[in-house]
Amino acid sequence: YMCRLVVDENYRRQGVGEGLVMECLHKFREAEVPIVFAGAADINESSRNLLKKIGFVDEGYRLVYFDTGLVERN
Repeated sequence: YMCRLVVDENYRRQGVGEGLVMECLHKFREAEVPIVFAGAADINESSRNLLKKIGFVDEGYRLVYFDTGLVERN
C-alpha cells in the first residue's frame, strides 16, 4: 500500500512524484508484491490523475495497480 508520498511544492510538476511512484512499483515487483493499493483523497485530483496515468485503476475510495506481472486479470 502506498500512502503519504509527498513532493515539496518547489519540485512539483517536474516528474518527481512520478519517479517516486515508479521506484515504489519497481521495489514492489522485486518483492513479488502482486497488487498495489494507493490512497489519494478525492480532492487531490493531481495525485489521482498521476496514479491513473501510471496504470492504477480508480475504485473510488482507493486506486489499485495490477500490472506488477504477478497477477492475471480477467
